Amino acid sequence: TRSSRRESNGARADDNAEVIRKRLDVYRELTEPLVSYYSGKGLLRTVDGMAPVEEVTAAIRHALGA
Repeated sequence: TRSSRRESNGARADDNAEVIRKRLDVYRELTEPLVSYYSGKGLLRTVDGMAPVEEVTAAIRHALGA
């Protein structure tokens, strides 16, 4: 995986499997619940962050009404 390649290439000291698992645990506990919360209120907007930068920027601006 990308994270294991970064770990073996001498990347950041905090890019290791244990830290990444902890980050994902924190995401699932604190951030993920917000998706259903804001979706239920009709306030959730999604953007494909894997698209080219220009498309992501345009999609964010559109979602924000800018």
